[in-house]
Amino acid sequence: MRSLKSPLEVDAYVMRGLPRLDHFTSELRDLLAAYEQQGAGKLKFRLIDVNSQALRDQAKLEGLRELPLGDPDETDATRIRTSRGYLGLVFRYGGEKAVIPTLHPDAIDGLEFWVSNKIREIRDKADGIKHRIGIVSGKNELKLSDTNLVAQGGSTAAPSIKGIIEQAFPYYRIEEVDLARGATAIDPLLSGLIITQPQDDYVEPELRRIDEFLMRGEKSLVVFASAVNVKPGDSKLQAHLSTRGLDALLDGYGIHLNKDAVFDHGAQFRVQVRTPKGEPQWLRHPGVVWVTNDPAVSAEQWRLDSGFIPFFQMDEVMFPFASSLELMRDKQPPDVALAEVARSTPATSVETSGPVDMSLRDQWTHKPPVAQRALAAYAMGKLRSAFAGKPHGSVGTLERAPRTSRVLVISSSQFLTNPFAYAGNAAGRGAADPQLQSLAQPYAKNLTSTILVLKNSLDWMLGDEDLVAVSAKLSGRKR
Repeated sequence: MRSLKSPLEVDAYVMRGLPRLDHFTSELRDLLAAYEQQGAGKLKFRLIDVNSQALRDQAKLEGLRELPLGDPDETDATRIRTSRGYLGLVFRYGGEKAVIPTLHPDAIDGLEFWVSNKIREIRDKADGIKHRIGIVSGKNELKLSDTNLVAQGGSTAAPSIKGIIEQAFPYYRIEEVDLARGATAIDPLLSGLIITQPQDDYVEPELRRIDEFLMRGEKSLVVFASAVNVKPGDSKLQAHLSTRGLDALLDGYGIHLNKDAVFDHGAQFRVQVRTPKGEPQWLRHPGVVWVTNDPAVSAEQWRLDSGFIPFFQMDEVMFPFASSLELMRDKQPPDVALAEVARSTPATSVETSGPVDMSLRDQWTHKPPVAQRALAAYAMGKLRSAFAGKPHGSVGTLERAPRTSRVLVISSSQFLTNPFAYAGNAAGRGAADPQLQSLAQPYAKNLTSTILVLKNSLDWMLGDEDLVAVSAKLSGRKR
C-alpha cells in the first residue's frame, strides 16, 4: 500500500439474505476497511449489493462470474435453499483494471492473500514494474517455450507456458541463464532462478554459482525436476533414473532428492476410454500422481498444503513422473524453516533401479513397501551454504546468507508440460503416437493448475514478506 503512486479503487460485489452470505460480506467489509485505514487514503472501496437485474448485468460486464450460493437448512437436510449470484472484486489503479471474478463465501481465510496479491499485481502492471527471474539453459532442459502442452497437428500454432505467462503476467520477465560450466556469476539483479528437468548433468562449478547466488540473501531457487528422465518423443516411455547432480546442491539445503520413480496406486491420472468392442474401460497411470487437497483425510495423511503460496487454495495438482523427497533437518540451522508441502497417498511404491517402464498398460502392480512420500518441499531462512565447510576455490565466500533466501523443490520431471503430448508428439524425424496424443487431450484440463502453480511460485520467489506471512498463517491453520 505504501508503494502506490495514485489512489486504488475497489468495488466489492456482494449478495446478502442468507446467513453465510451475510457473514462473508461482514468479514469482507472489515478486511477492506483495514486496507483503507492502513493505506493512508490510497485505497477506497464500496460495497455493491447485487440485488437487481441491472446490477447483475453490471457485475457480469465487469468480468465477474455467476456462481451457486446455496445455504443448507440445518434443521432439514433434505431441504436446500438455492441461489445464484455474484461475489467478486474489481480493482482500478493507474488506468489498469484487475478482477477477482469469484469469491467463495466459505473461504474467508484466503481473503487477505487474494486481495494483497491482486493489489501487487495491478500495481506492477500499471507502474511498469518488471520482476526479473532467471531460468537455467544450456542443460538440454525442458523449456518453457516447448510446444508440448497439447497434441501437435494441423495448422494452429501450439501454445507454450512461456507465451501464456508473458501474455497474462507481463510484469514477470523470465530470462535464460547459461551457467557456462560455472565460468561466470549469476546476475545479482535477478530475483530468483528456476531449474527445469535437465538431460545433461550439472557440474560442481555450476552448482557453486547457484549457491553463490542464494548466499546473497533475498534470492530464490525453484526446481521443477526429479530423477525420472524421459526423452521427448519417446513413445515407449522408458525412463532413466538420474538426479543429474542436483542432489549435491539440494542435500546442502536439507532437501534430499531420491533416485527413484514414484507410483501412487491410491491417486493417479485416469481417463475412461472405449475398448474395441465399445465397452467403457478406465485407463490409469500411477506414475502421474494426482495430489489433492482433501479435507476428509486425517491430519497425519494430508496431501496438499493449500495455504502455501505456490499451491494457494488449490484442490488438485498433477505430478507427472515424480521422485520422492526427504528432509534432512541437520543440514540447516534450527531457524531455517524446512517443510513438506505436497505428498502422495500411503498406497505409494517406488522403483529404484532403471530403466523404468512408464509405458501405458492394463495392469499395474504394487511393489512393496508402500508408504506416503513427499513430492514437494521447501527451505526458507538465512540458508547455510550447500558447500559450507568445503574449500571455496574461486566461487563463493559466504558460509550463510545474511538475509532470507528460499528453495522450493517440486519433484516432478514433467510438471511444466503435458507428459502424453511430450512423449506422443513427433520428435526429430520420429512419428507421432496417436494413442498418447489422444490422452494428451483429457490431461490438458490439468494445465490450468500447472500454470497457476508456476505463477504462484514466481510470486513466492519475490519474497514479498506480507504475502509470505499471510501464507504462513494459512498453512499453519491447515496443519
